[in-house]
Order: sequence, then structure tokens, then C-alpha cells
Amino acid sequence: MDLKILRRQLEAGDLDVKEIMGCLLQLNDLEIKAYQALCEGPLTVAKASSKLKKSRPTTQRVLSSLVAKGLAIRRVAPLKKGGYVYIYHAISKEQLRELLLVRLNHWYSKIVDVISKIC
Repeated sequence: MDLKILRRQLEAGDLDVKEIMGCLLQLNDLEIKAYQALCEGPLTVAKASSKLKKSRPTTQRVLSSLVAKGLAIRRVAPLKKGGYVYIYHAISKEQLRELLLVRLNHWYSKIVDVISKIC
């Protein structure tokens, strides 16, 4: 989400956590949808793919992106017949809240720095 849209929604009082997540954490709509799916419970790539109605490779990329951005955790689960499968878990609401606040405070500090340098 771009800052102009965020500002308009903020001024209109029409802002929800999805827009905030998208802006502060640089998430696209599919990443937000995948995170919400993980909040319902842990998922394998196959189950997430079915839930998101996306191909396996696309789902794998999205889940990997969530892990890289700190929104999901990937764990290995052994299969009964040998081998393993990755299971993805969403971070807790408390962890998400903290991540959003840290990012918001970082932006706030940068803005204050810029404002303080005005002649």
C-alpha cells in the first residue's frame, strides 16, 4: 500500500490492520491472505495452496516471504513412511503487535529526524 492511500484512509477513519500490515511490513494482498490463513492454524504448503487457491510454487514463495519477514515460522515434521514435510505457523498476535510497533516507531524516528533538520 502506498502512503497516499494510507493517509487518505487514516484521515477518513477507514483503516484496518490489513492496510497497516501491508504498509509497515511491505506485504502484498496474497501475503496478508496467507498470514491470515496461518492464523487459523499451522499449514503445509499443500494445504496452504488449496486454501489460497494458488499453485504450489506461488504458495511456497509466499510462505517463504512470510518467514523472511518474521511473520511465520517453518518447522520440519517427519512423515510416518520416511521423509519430512514443512509446516508453517503464524507468529502470535503479541509478536505481530510488537513487530508493527517497532516498525512504526522506526518510521516515526526517521520522520522526526527529517523534521528537526528543517531550517
